[in-house]
Amino acid sequence: MPTYTYRCRQCKHLSEIFCSYSEKHEVEKTLSCEHCNAKEMMPVFKVNIGNKGNDSPGGSCGGSCGGCSGCG
Repeated sequence: MPTYTYRCRQCKHLSEIFCSYSEKHEVEKTLSCEHCNAKEMMPVFKVNIGNKGNDSPGGSCGGSCGGCSGCG
């Protein structure tokens, strides 16, 4: 199961969420920072599947455009 990483806009705390891609959008609706309880979480677009990690910058599409480099 993939790990999705989010950063709090207020305190910059990182949170990792373990869920399937199909569950990801529902989880994002209720996501809040476990450190300061802020509701504004930004996706970091670091997905770890098994021992492989892939960091890629994301844009306004939430990474759904595939190979996102910031969505112009």
